[in-house]
Amino acid sequence: MNIENVIDENCICLDLAAATKWDAINELANLLLAAGRITNVQEYVAAVRKREEQVSTGVGMGIGIPHGRSAAVCRPTVAFGRSAQGIDFDSIDEEPVDLLFLLAVPETVEDREYMATLASLARMLAHDDFQEKLRQAPSKPDVLTAFREVKIG
Repeated sequence: MNIENVIDENCICLDLAAATKWDAINELANLLLAAGRITNVQEYVAAVRKREEQVSTGVGMGIGIPHGRSAAVCRPTVAFGRSAQGIDFDSIDEEPVDLLFLLAVPETVEDREYMATLASLARMLAHDDFQEKLRQAPSKPDVLTAFREVKIG
C-alpha cells in the first residue's frame, strides 16, 4: 500500500470546522463516506475509537494519525485534514494538532501491510519540508503534489 496512491482528493479538507478530536475524526470519516471509501461512518469511527483507547495517535509536532481497520472500509484510504485553530488531540507533546491523517483500512488487509503503511506515512512526516508544504498548500492538488514529491527513505 503506497501512501500517495491511497490519498484521494475528495478526502482532503484544508479547513476543518471541527474543534474537538472526535468531531475532526467524524468530519474526515464523512469525507470517506461521501467518496465511497467507507460504507458506515459509525462502524468505522468505532474501530478508530477502539484503537485510540490504547494510546493517542497525536504523535507530536502538530500531527495526528488516527487509524482503524474495519469491515466498513471499502479500500485503503488516507483522509487529510488541516485545522487553522488546532485541535486538542491528547498528543504526546500536549500541543494541538493542525495536520490530521485519518487512515482507513479494510479488515482483510494483513497487519504487516497495515503497519508498513503507517510507517511510510510516519517517514514522510519526519520531513519538516513536507509538513510545511502541507501547512501552506493553497489547494487540494497542492496537497497531492506534496505527497507525490516527498522522498522517504
